[in-house]
Amino acid sequence: MELTTVSEQITAGMDVRFASTDAVKPANTVAFYDTFPGENPQFQTWTAAQAKIGAFLCPSASQASPSVGLGLSHVYYNLGVTIYFYGPPVPPLGITNYLGCAGGLGRTNTGWDVWEGVYSNRSTNTMATVTDGTSNVLLFGEFAGGHSATNGREFNLAWISASALPTAWGLRPDTSSDPLPYTRTRGAWWQFGSYHPDTVQFALVDGSVRSISVDVADQPGNRVFRMISAMRDGNPLPSNATM
Repeated sequence: MELTTVSEQITAGMDVRFASTDAVKPANTVAFYDTFPGENPQFQTWTAAQAKIGAFLCPSASQASPSVGLGLSHVYYNLGVTIYFYGPPVPPLGITNYLGCAGGLGRTNTGWDVWEGVYSNRSTNTMATVTDGTSNVLLFGEFAGGHSATNGREFNLAWISASALPTAWGLRPDTSSDPLPYTRTRGAWWQFGSYHPDTVQFALVDGSVRSISVDVADQPGNRVFRMISAMRDGNPLPSNATM
């Protein structure tokens, strides 16, 4: 990102192999909002996390204060997803409108793992891991923050810990519980979503960008959205696939 002054302040480490149940914790492995013994008070990760990074912001997205809070991460459990967040009021952390793609539900050690994406729990994937082809697999996409039935923005996400999103629930906003005359026009906080009419932009592993309709097929026997989010399900999509 060519932001050396920011990266040098990220002094808290996080070993991707570390789990909270491990007997020995690697040095400096703490949450970004914590400090560790010997940390230089002039170079603290919390300070770095407040940087506003233009490349992480979609020009079309609202940067309004969220009504529910500032999200830190999405966590998957029992085939569901939850979000940890501050506020309101929310701290002045830099936010992002883009999130990594977890595939169907990331890594769950269940049948869902056929749709595992590039970014999952403890993932260390490389180009070679993406056996469906780098031009066929989603790498990251837009996140609109989740919206209420009155289309009010519910969450912003801190770029330093925003995590990844699954594709299990598609892109179409769920309006089944919306009181009339309001209708959600953007995805929930557990879905990718955007401020573009009826489409969401995604970057593929090869660096290209693709606009995907919120009506992309994801029904039994026609799991197009999950297939393009999976890195090795054996079903690479043709370039002319309708999405």
